[in-house]
Amino acid sequence: SAAKVLLTDEGTLGTARVFEGDISVLTVESLRSSSSENPEVRNDSRSLAYVIYTSGSTGTPKGVMVEHRSFMNFFAHYSIQNPVSTLTCEYVFDVSVSEIFCTLLSGGKLVVPQKDIIFDANAYAGHLYKHKITHAYLHPMLLQEIGSALSLYDEVYLDRLLIGVEPISGSTIAWFCQQGIKIINGYGPSEATICSTMYEVDNNLDEGLGKLPVGRPLSNSGVYLLDGADCLVPVGISGDLYISGAGLARGYLNNPALTAEKFIPHPFKPGERLYKTGDLARWLPDGNLEFLGRIDHQLKIRGYRIEAGEIEQALLQNPAIQSCVVVGHAFEQGKELVAYLVASTNASLPDTAELRRFLSTNLPDYMIPAYFVELETLPLTSSGKVDRKALPAPDEKNVSSGMQYTAPRNTVEQTLADIWEQVLGRENIGIHDNFFHLGGHSLRAIRLVSLIQQRLSVEIKLSEVFALPTIEALAKRVAQLSGLHQMVLQGIPRIAAAEDYALSNAQRRLWVLGKMEENLRAYNMPAVIRLRGVLQVEALEQAFDVLFNRHET
Repeated sequence: SAAKVLLTDEGTLGTARVFEGDISVLTVESLRSSSSENPEVRNDSRSLAYVIYTSGSTGTPKGVMVEHRSFMNFFAHYSIQNPVSTLTCEYVFDVSVSEIFCTLLSGGKLVVPQKDIIFDANAYAGHLYKHKITHAYLHPMLLQEIGSALSLYDEVYLDRLLIGVEPISGSTIAWFCQQGIKIINGYGPSEATICSTMYEVDNNLDEGLGKLPVGRPLSNSGVYLLDGADCLVPVGISGDLYISGAGLARGYLNNPALTAEKFIPHPFKPGERLYKTGDLARWLPDGNLEFLGRIDHQLKIRGYRIEAGEIEQALLQNPAIQSCVVVGHAFEQGKELVAYLVASTNASLPDTAELRRFLSTNLPDYMIPAYFVELETLPLTSSGKVDRKALPAPDEKNVSSGMQYTAPRNTVEQTLADIWEQVLGRENIGIHDNFFHLGGHSLRAIRLVSLIQQRLSVEIKLSEVFALPTIEALAKRVAQLSGLHQMVLQGIPRIAAAEDYALSNAQRRLWVLGKMEENLRAYNMPAVIRLRGVLQVEALEQAFDVLFNRHET
């Protein structure tokens, strides 16, 4: 397939061709022409439109090849005239394709906000109001926060809202329904081009309604729920979800084996294909589809599609780890990633902080587990596979934050600790614990900022939570903003007396250097002090004694 683009460089018209089977090969032909005619377009409906990567079942990312006809089928169903949209999703998430191209191909305007605005409910609401955004995609976990922020403005310009990815209840979108905003709950993997089904929410929706359905298939698309024998299941019975139709991708880039495994021949329509999603769903009596979750161990946490195998592969690169398994565990505050680790023989596991640093070199933040649990062995089934159901639930006894517990020392720190416990669903949080090492993330940080403003009457910026992720640091910032310095800046508590004290990191370093080179004087700090008058030697000795007794190191 070939794609043409115009390159405006001092009047040069460039043609970039993408060759079949290797999209990384590009050639540019310089053509100088004074012609005012449009360049020839060689694309057809089966030409490649884009390749987007998603995690594979083996933990290896896979490139999904989407053709023009697949996107245009979605566009024909979802497009509207002259929208004013905003780019909420990062370009690696396929919903961004909808935000960008459905807007531009409809003659609309696309407003691209700063990244930090997207995760700040108040700032994002102001962005929607300032630019008079009429169409947007919002993550379900942000809906209530942004709805509350938008309610403070004199006018709401939103006309249509696309939601999805996570299960959504009626109470979550109640405010938007009251404003008469058209809400669409969509479902679809990247392999089926953004959305395969859509559900338009009734503005008279009952707030007490539980999980919203994901609707019905788009035009020229089909959804099949099959049992283990590839037979259709009746209404109300869960089944494996398969998708067919014009929305299906061509397959996986340079991976024909995986393409054949996931894109199978249609059992009911010869010559067509079905995509095996790996999801479970059931038909409701009204003809809508209800999404029930993943069949395999692929996870969706905070809107991100995560393959646990990719995290496990990264962990096993650490020589101290013999085996591991990563699962999604449902806490009261939401689902979080939990890594269960078994140490290598004659090795001890790194602490939590070190494990996070190790993973951060290869994985994005949203794929780093919130909890690390050490086990002697992983539980196995009779067939030798990891028995995930037998894994112990993470709790305070087997989960470490990586920091020694230090209790709050004053009113502000205690209030912040109470807020953290509410947001994170944990207990005994110390003032040196890192918010993001305890399961915190940008969405929870939004909730944290809101509660701090309510209880301490101080407006903390979201960026300050990232810059000051401990209670101790955040308490000092609260004091600066509220004039409560005297509540925070208290004396350092005296440590309990002991015969020996652990060396600091700096002392340990000097000890090693001293062993390597005798009579090392590089770290000596000589000084001369001139004293005028009569020196009282005993008083000077007493002063040094007090200093040494107070600071044993």
